[in-house]
Amino acid sequence: MSTTTEKSGTGTGDESGTTAEEESGLSGWWKRRSPFTRRTGAVLFTVFALFIVAAAGVFYAATKVPLPDSVDTEQVSTVTYRDGRTELVKIGSVNRTDV
Repeated sequence: MSTTTEKSGTGTGDESGTTAEEESGLSGWWKRRSPFTRRTGAVLFTVFALFIVAAAGVFYAATKVPLPDSVDTEQVSTVTYRDGRTELVKIGSVNRTDV
């Protein structure tokens, strides 16, 4: 005959009951869905993510980047007087080289 009494649900932690803390939040919401719904959601998320990655790859491949030799680097700055027509000085030369 035992003199101690234990409440059910306390002690060893082997019980399979869930607490309110485990069922709250996104994890609990996801676990309450049927396996079909969870599988469908996971597949749709994966397909959407792959679509985004594929679209980024297509845009990256389709972007045309000019070669450095094809870019026009001839630049001359012209400083004018306040009226916008009278030229004071030209700065720079036409013979620029790419570095």
